[in-house]
Amino acid sequence: MKNQKKLFILSIASYLLFSLSCFLTICLSSSIPYLLIGALSCLFIAALFHLLGKKGRHNNFYFVSIVLTNLISGVSVGCYLYLEEHKLSLLEFLISLGIFLLLCTVLLVLHMKVVAKRNAMILSCGALLVAFIPCIYLWVSNGIYLYAFLSFSLIMNFFYNLSYVLQHKENSTLLRDFSFGSFGAFFIVTYLVLVLITDGDALELLDSVDVSTNSKNKNTISM
Repeated sequence: MKNQKKLFILSIASYLLFSLSCFLTICLSSSIPYLLIGALSCLFIAALFHLLGKKGRHNNFYFVSIVLTNLISGVSVGCYLYLEEHKLSLLEFLISLGIFLLLCTVLLVLHMKVVAKRNAMILSCGALLVAFIPCIYLWVSNGIYLYAFLSFSLIMNFFYNLSYVLQHKENSTLLRDFSFGSFGAFFIVTYLVLVLITDGDALELLDSVDVSTNSKNKNTISM
């Protein structure tokens, strides 16, 4: 019960940081190069604090990594919305916040009512898919970027919940797992943004890495 409530609070707080960072990135569009440099610096600092928390067993260090990874995820999405010449309005933010709160409440109830974490994960994924598919459809078919923002928000939410469900032990540190989830959300969201911005060229980069890995494996086997 205690971890479920912590997850709910962390999810809302992280979403607010993500949204605020996205909003500020669009507003500070003239400073995007500096924001990107700052985001890379924050990523390095976040990784450092996560490792310090893991090594020194100081849970407060995980708060720093969670805050920074959510902020730089917002920068990634903000850059995409800026390049698409879409400014996130206050109304759109409130609509997305309402949907996010509703979904978090549903997921909280699922985690509280379902004892088995595997079943909770299946139900959570089902609830997220129910919300995710219409968002993607409306985004692609109508070009309404509110649904693009919601789609990225749902990806963030998925990793938030995954961090709770996949805890190794019942008494393991939720902050540590949530920090892992925040890093996962950042990398997936940023990769999707790169794919969208480059019109799919980022996919070719992934293919080239896969090809080079396979060739190395073949050479190793042949030796």
